[in-house]
Amino acid sequence: MSPQTPTSVQVPPVLGGYHLYQLLESNAPTHIYLATDYETGIDVALKVEHHLKATSRSAIQYEQKIYSHLPAKSEGIPQFFSGGSLGGWEYIGVELLGPSVATLLAESGRSSLELHSVCCLGMQLIDRLALLHDHGILHRDIKPENCVIGLTPGTEQTIYLTNFGCGKYIRHPLRFMNDGDLQMGFFTYIIPPFVTTLAYTYRDDFEALALTLIHLIKPYGLPWARRGMLRQEDRLGQQLLSTAKANTAMEGLCSNIPTIFKDFLLYCRSMKVNEYPDYQQWRDRLSEPIVEKGYEAASPFYWPPLPLPSSPRASRHHSPVFISPQETHHLSLSPIPLHLPTLPAHSPQDDFHELLLGGHATKAALIKILRFDILPFANSNRKLADVVLQFCDVLQFHRNGPYITKDGFEFLNQLINKLSGGLEGVWHFDKEEGFVAVKLAELEDLRDEVRAARNKQQLAKMVICFGEAHRGKHDKKATKNGFKFLQGLAARLKTL
Repeated sequence: MSPQTPTSVQVPPVLGGYHLYQLLESNAPTHIYLATDYETGIDVALKVEHHLKATSRSAIQYEQKIYSHLPAKSEGIPQFFSGGSLGGWEYIGVELLGPSVATLLAESGRSSLELHSVCCLGMQLIDRLALLHDHGILHRDIKPENCVIGLTPGTEQTIYLTNFGCGKYIRHPLRFMNDGDLQMGFFTYIIPPFVTTLAYTYRDDFEALALTLIHLIKPYGLPWARRGMLRQEDRLGQQLLSTAKANTAMEGLCSNIPTIFKDFLLYCRSMKVNEYPDYQQWRDRLSEPIVEKGYEAASPFYWPPLPLPSSPRASRHHSPVFISPQETHHLSLSPIPLHLPTLPAHSPQDDFHELLLGGHATKAALIKILRFDILPFANSNRKLADVVLQFCDVLQFHRNGPYITKDGFEFLNQLINKLSGGLEGVWHFDKEEGFVAVKLAELEDLRDEVRAARNKQQLAKMVICFGEAHRGKHDKKATKNGFKFLQGLAARLKTL
């Protein structure tokens, strides 16, 4: 029987000499299968995409072009075997790899990686970017999900940079143009091209790496990453994401983490548009905390570095220590040890963020976490503001669309009670023609007036108006003015 994608489109059981066995990952429109090369018997990761538009390139075509500009075998880059098209299906076969850093972190149940693990990961990724940039390639989708470990013996501690479907080849080095090419991935670690007049350059790859490292070492990650992963087609979401980035002060972003990561980010943002990053300088800088913690400077073959058996501090001038295979039989090198810090158990906030990011939880489940586990304990205006933004996120980014359900109105009722100190949300719903139009018009005024509210009682009455306007709508779909009101409500709560 032919393999099936999650959308039930029949994928041929054989593509270009590959026999497809099992669906490994699906991120529409691209699906990744475990497949075997009939001629060699090698297992590969086969990426397939159903692409019938002759006027545009598929992500797989982008990726195949990138591989054509890279050496056949490069450390930390998946080996490319072959690619082609058949019956509207584009495919490429690449090296089968292990789990991503994001997966390893999520499965650990912890909120961050330890310092030397992040530094070693950063050093390897700098090497990967140096290789790509030397060949005129922009990756344009640096994130923990695209940093994976090897699967074959000897590669378990090598970090691979994967997924070049968003990459771009620059024919003339240091000549960049903002040509409107939006073939990029998530914008959590990069600046969307439609909010700036500048082209995406090597500098932006480097900044995306800096933000990725901060995300991995900062407990619970980047502040705006907790709001969900936003796709390129979500223009409104990207505008809000860019605003969130701009409003996050550097001191807050880099608080409670080693200063080297703040220095790294400041360096990236100080670079000129057409400037090459200083790869060696930052590779050396990232090795310093490792040595200071008592480890050898990282070898490309050992990540994370193994602790020294004797002195707690190591000289920066020691020669690299190479371990023979006979000496490693007692070491547990697979799965990769991440040296994660011991942290408190997850809070309801963590559960909410993980469920929203995962994309599988129902809207009812998310709102019930807000209603019963988070809102009752929001005992300050700032915490109330955060809950309002989380409710806004559920409406705006959940796969079921921006519809206010029964649970949503119950949440609003509890919010009104919390704001007013006991006032219940009374929905003065009138079925007479014109009632909803009047309430929606009032909501348009409230989106501006909310920022001038004198106290929480006034805010509670405004939330009642918000609820009445949407409860009277046939489809219960949150309006643009409604989203602006909720965002204004959160902003006002933070200043009261």
